[in-house]
Amino acid sequence: MNKDEQILLDRAHELAQPEAKVFDESEALSVVQFSILRENFGFETRYVAEVSRIRDFTPIASSESYFRGVLNLHGKVIPLIDIKPFFGLPEQALSEFNRVVVIAGNNQRVGILIDALIGSTIVMRNELQSSISTLSGMRARTLLGITPDRVTILNADKLLLEKDIFKFSKGKANHER
Repeated sequence: MNKDEQILLDRAHELAQPEAKVFDESEALSVVQFSILRENFGFETRYVAEVSRIRDFTPIASSESYFRGVLNLHGKVIPLIDIKPFFGLPEQALSEFNRVVVIAGNNQRVGILIDALIGSTIVMRNELQSSISTLSGMRARTLLGITPDRVTILNADKLLLEKDIFKFSKGKANHER
């Protein structure tokens, strides 16, 4: 192969490489993904304080179906919420495999019961389907959007302000505000 052919071959290889995506960082969301009953969900990373196993858990009887009890995490007592009822998913007993995603903001901390942590990823805001006509109530109020690959991104800010989360049938839970 002569020098000219080598140059052409090198250019062809260079042009054949996938183009690096350039995007406006303000349009990108860093998201922590998790699964609940084989459905994929996510929160913006900036709201996720930690993900851990469920320990120091105290169930509270006679409470709303979504309120599973309270957790003692690092000396702070926070409510443990199961969002399955809000998304029409069937209830399930706790197991040793469950995890909790602690979200924080608006002077609130809430533990969200999950089945498995998937990881973190970048999601583009302009790719989110933000309104679903079939959603109502808390589901509609707390939806940030759904990605093209069917991950439901929840608005942690709105979830933390959701009155239903802090309303319990037998009084209020003690949690740090």
